[in-house]
Amino acid sequence: CNVAMEPRKFASSSASTTVFVGTQSKLKLAAVEDASKVLGPTVIRGFKARSMVNEQPFGHEETLKGAKNRLEDCINLSGGKGRIYVSIENGIVEICGAYFDVAWVIVHSTLTGKTVRTHSVGIEFPEAFVKQAKEAKDGFVKNTVGSQIALAYNCDSKDPHRTLTNGYLGRKDFLVQAIQAAFGQLMLLQKADAHSSS
Repeated sequence: CNVAMEPRKFASSSASTTVFVGTQSKLKLAAVEDASKVLGPTVIRGFKARSMVNEQPFGHEETLKGAKNRLEDCINLSGGKGRIYVSIENGIVEICGAYFDVAWVIVHSTLTGKTVRTHSVGIEFPEAFVKQAKEAKDGFVKNTVGSQIALAYNCDSKDPHRTLTNGYLGRKDFLVQAIQAAFGQLMLLQKADAHSSS
Protein backbone atom coordinates (compact mmCIF):
# COMPACT_ATOMS: atom_id res chain seq x y z
CA CYS A 1 0.00 0.00 0.00
CA ASN A 2 1.50 3.32 -1.09
CA VAL A 3 -0.88 5.58 0.83
CA ALA A 4 0.81 7.56 3.60
CA MET A 5 -0.72 6.70 6.97
CA GLU A 6 0.54 9.61 9.07
CA PRO A 7 -2.25 11.72 10.66
CA ARG A 8 -3.23 14.72 8.59
CA LYS A 9 -5.32 17.78 9.34
CA PHE A 10 -8.60 18.14 7.47
CA ALA A 11 -8.42 21.90 7.38
CA SER A 12 -5.65 24.44 7.29
CA SER A 13 -4.64 26.07 10.56
CA SER A 14 -6.32 29.32 9.50
CA ALA A 15 -9.65 27.76 8.54
CA SER A 16 -12.38 26.65 10.91
CA THR A 17 -14.40 23.50 10.18
CA THR A 18 -18.04 23.55 11.23
CA VAL A 19 -19.14 20.20 12.65
CA PHE A 20 -22.88 19.74 13.11
CA VAL A 21 -23.92 16.89 15.40
CA GLY A 22 -27.30 15.16 15.51
CA THR A 23 -27.66 15.35 19.30
CA GLN A 24 -27.68 17.73 22.23
CA SER A 25 -26.24 15.14 24.60
CA LYS A 26 -23.37 16.75 26.50
CA LEU A 27 -21.47 13.46 26.55
CA LYS A 28 -21.72 12.94 22.80
CA LEU A 29 -20.88 16.57 22.01
CA ALA A 30 -17.82 16.36 24.26
CA ALA A 31 -16.75 13.19 22.42
CA VAL A 32 -17.11 14.90 19.04
CA GLU A 33 -15.19 17.93 20.31
CA ASP A 34 -12.30 15.75 21.47
CA ALA A 35 -12.31 13.66 18.29
CA SER A 36 -12.41 16.79 16.12
CA LYS A 37 -8.90 17.79 17.17
CA VAL A 38 -7.66 15.79 14.16
CA LEU A 39 -9.57 18.20 11.90
CA GLY A 40 -7.81 21.32 13.08
CA PRO A 41 -9.82 24.32 14.37
CA THR A 42 -13.51 23.40 14.67
CA VAL A 43 -16.85 24.81 15.74
CA ILE A 44 -19.22 22.18 17.18
CA ARG A 45 -23.00 22.64 17.07
CA GLY A 46 -25.55 20.18 18.40
CA PHE A 47 -29.08 19.72 17.09
CA LYS A 48 -31.98 17.85 18.68
CA ALA A 49 -32.21 15.33 15.87
CA ARG A 50 -34.62 12.39 16.07
CA SER A 51 -33.49 8.78 15.83
CA MET A 52 -37.05 7.49 15.25
CA VAL A 53 -36.10 4.10 16.72
CA ASN A 54 -36.69 2.57 20.16
CA GLU A 55 -35.15 4.19 23.22
CA GLN A 56 -33.04 1.02 23.35
CA PRO A 57 -32.14 0.00 19.80
CA PHE A 58 -31.43 -3.71 19.43
CA GLY A 59 -29.27 -5.16 16.69
CA HIS A 60 -26.92 -3.53 14.21
CA GLU A 61 -29.72 -2.77 11.74
CA GLU A 62 -31.93 -0.79 14.12
CA THR A 63 -28.95 0.99 15.68
CA LEU A 64 -27.50 2.03 12.32
CA LYS A 65 -30.98 3.10 11.20
CA GLY A 66 -31.16 5.38 14.26
CA ALA A 67 -27.82 6.96 13.36
CA LYS A 68 -28.94 7.42 9.75
CA ASN A 69 -32.20 9.05 10.84
CA ARG A 70 -30.34 11.40 13.17
CA LEU A 71 -27.99 12.40 10.36
CA GLU A 72 -30.83 13.18 7.97
CA ASP A 73 -32.80 15.10 10.60
CA CYS A 74 -29.71 17.08 11.60
CA ILE A 75 -29.12 18.09 7.98
CA ASN A 76 -32.75 19.19 7.70
CA LEU A 77 -32.72 21.11 11.00
CA SER A 78 -29.52 22.96 10.06
CA GLY A 79 -30.57 23.70 6.51
CA GLY A 80 -27.55 21.79 5.23
CA LYS A 81 -25.24 24.61 6.29
CA GLY A 82 -22.71 22.40 8.07
CA ARG A 83 -19.41 21.34 6.54
CA ILE A 84 -19.15 18.08 8.46
CA TYR A 85 -22.08 16.18 10.00
CA VAL A 86 -21.80 13.56 12.73
CA SER A 87 -24.49 11.27 14.07
CA ILE A 88 -24.16 8.68 16.84
CA GLU A 89 -26.50 5.93 18.00
CA ASN A 90 -25.79 3.36 20.68
CA GLY A 91 -27.48 -0.02 20.63
CA ILE A 92 -27.31 -3.56 21.94
CA VAL A 93 -26.15 -6.34 19.64
CA GLU A 94 -26.26 -10.05 20.38
CA ILE A 95 -23.25 -12.13 19.35
CA CYS A 96 -22.92 -15.82 20.22
CA GLY A 97 -25.40 -15.49 23.07
CA ALA A 98 -23.67 -12.48 24.64
CA TYR A 99 -24.85 -8.85 24.53
CA PHE A 100 -22.66 -5.88 23.63
CA ASP A 101 -23.26 -2.14 23.60
CA VAL A 102 -21.85 -0.53 20.46
CA ALA A 103 -22.16 2.94 19.00
CA TRP A 104 -22.68 3.39 15.29
CA VAL A 105 -21.14 6.61 13.99
CA ILE A 106 -21.91 8.24 10.64
CA VAL A 107 -19.84 11.15 9.34
CA HIS A 108 -20.88 13.05 6.22
CA SER A 109 -19.04 15.79 4.33
CA THR A 110 -21.16 18.30 2.41
CA LEU A 111 -18.05 19.40 0.51
CA THR A 112 -17.32 16.02 -1.03
CA GLY A 113 -20.65 14.24 -0.58
CA LYS A 114 -18.76 11.36 1.05
CA THR A 115 -20.26 9.39 3.95
CA VAL A 116 -18.33 7.10 6.31
CA ARG A 117 -19.74 4.63 8.85
CA THR A 118 -17.85 3.15 11.80
CA HIS A 119 -18.82 1.55 15.07
CA SER A 120 -17.19 1.61 18.47
CA VAL A 121 -15.56 -1.21 20.36
CA GLY A 122 -18.32 -3.25 21.96
CA ILE A 123 -18.49 -3.67 25.72
CA GLU A 124 -20.42 -6.61 27.13
CA PHE A 125 -23.58 -5.78 29.05
CA PRO A 126 -24.71 -8.54 31.46
CA GLU A 127 -27.61 -10.57 30.08
CA ALA A 128 -29.67 -10.06 33.25
CA PHE A 129 -29.89 -6.30 32.62
CA VAL A 130 -30.80 -6.80 28.97
CA LYS A 131 -33.63 -9.09 30.08
CA GLN A 132 -34.82 -6.60 32.70
CA ALA A 133 -35.04 -3.76 30.17
CA LYS A 134 -36.84 -5.96 27.66
CA GLU A 135 -39.38 -7.19 30.22
CA ALA A 136 -40.03 -3.79 31.84
CA LYS A 137 -43.21 -1.89 30.97
CA ASP A 138 -43.03 -0.86 27.29
CA GLY A 139 -39.83 -2.91 26.88
CA PHE A 140 -37.09 -1.50 24.67
CA VAL A 141 -39.46 1.19 23.39
CA LYS A 142 -38.88 3.22 26.56
CA ASN A 143 -36.30 1.36 28.65
CA THR A 144 -32.55 1.17 28.12
CA VAL A 145 -30.21 -1.49 29.43
CA GLY A 146 -28.11 1.33 30.86
CA SER A 147 -31.00 2.41 33.08
CA GLN A 148 -31.19 -1.08 34.55
CA ILE A 149 -27.44 -1.15 35.19
CA ALA A 150 -27.70 2.27 36.85
CA LEU A 151 -30.34 0.99 39.27
CA ALA A 152 -28.12 -1.93 40.29
CA TYR A 153 -24.80 -0.06 40.54
CA ASN A 154 -25.97 3.49 41.35
CA CYS A 155 -24.09 4.81 38.32
CA ASP A 156 -24.82 7.10 35.37
CA SER A 157 -27.42 5.44 33.12
CA LYS A 158 -25.87 7.23 30.13
CA ASP A 159 -22.40 5.95 30.97
CA PRO A 160 -22.51 2.51 32.61
CA HIS A 161 -19.38 1.73 30.59
CA ARG A 162 -17.11 3.29 33.20
CA THR A 163 -18.62 1.15 35.95
CA LEU A 164 -18.46 -2.01 33.83
CA THR A 165 -14.78 -1.40 33.01
CA ASN A 166 -13.92 -0.83 36.68
CA GLY A 167 -13.36 2.86 36.01
CA TYR A 168 -10.81 2.38 33.24
CA LEU A 169 -12.86 3.65 30.30
CA GLY A 170 -16.03 5.66 29.95
CA ARG A 171 -18.52 5.80 27.09
CA LYS A 172 -16.88 8.97 25.83
CA ASP A 173 -13.57 7.14 25.36
CA PHE A 174 -15.20 4.54 23.12
CA LEU A 175 -17.01 7.23 21.12
CA VAL A 176 -13.91 9.37 20.54
CA GLN A 177 -12.05 6.44 19.01
CA ALA A 178 -14.93 5.54 16.66
CA ILE A 179 -15.45 9.17 15.59
CA GLN A 180 -11.75 9.68 14.92
CA ALA A 181 -11.69 6.49 12.85
CA ALA A 182 -14.51 7.90 10.74
CA PHE A 183 -12.76 11.27 10.36
CA GLY A 184 -9.61 9.45 9.30
CA GLN A 185 -11.43 7.48 6.62
CA LEU A 186 -13.13 10.65 5.41
CA MET A 187 -9.78 12.43 5.09
CA LEU A 188 -8.33 9.46 3.21
CA LEU A 189 -11.24 9.54 0.75
CA GLN A 190 -10.71 13.26 0.21
CA LYS A 191 -7.01 12.67 -0.37
CA ALA A 192 -7.80 9.93 -2.90
CA ASP A 193 -10.21 12.23 -4.75
CA ALA A 194 -7.62 15.00 -4.88
CA HIS A 195 -5.02 12.58 -6.20
CA SER A 196 -7.31 11.21 -8.93
CA SER A 197 -8.27 14.70 -10.12
CA SER A 198 -4.66 15.95 -10.30
